[in-house]
Amino acid sequence: MGTISKEAIAELERAAELILAPPNEVSPEARKQAETLYESAHQQLPLDDILNFLTNCNDAYLQHNSHIFLVYEFVRWTGETTLRDWSLIDERKPEYIYKLLLQFIANSNNLANYVVSAALQSVAMIIKRGIVDKRTGPEEQLYEMIQNLLTNESHRMAREFYLFF
Repeated sequence: MGTISKEAIAELERAAELILAPPNEVSPEARKQAETLYESAHQQLPLDDILNFLTNCNDAYLQHNSHIFLVYEFVRWTGETTLRDWSLIDERKPEYIYKLLLQFIANSNNLANYVVSAALQSVAMIIKRGIVDKRTGPEEQLYEMIQNLLTNESHRMAREFYLFF
């Protein structure tokens, strides 16, 4: 399993600051370079590196605005990369990935709504694709998990989850 370097994370964080900066503080060229870096990272990062990043992410890291944008991108990339590499990944990995995403949002305090939505969208994409190939785990367990999420004490999470299913 690979690991994305601290230098690469720092570079993505700096790029996020440029992307999020007001237009009068950043040149169009600098913003375009930052966007290109994100597009390149999305295409080149292996799925395991993306998952490692999310696994090691903690609440202290999530307090910084550019970091939360980076987390948003990694959550989004998780779903897209899983679908892109579907035929290459182990048959049990989709179940692991969607459960990891659900655990990530359940365990992260004060996670921005747009990050929760992106994570749940990735979960929904993985589950929908996995149902076709029977790669989401036992169906009864999946239905029970969905019912638990829909009746979750966290009304925000239940409401967001409901939108994707």
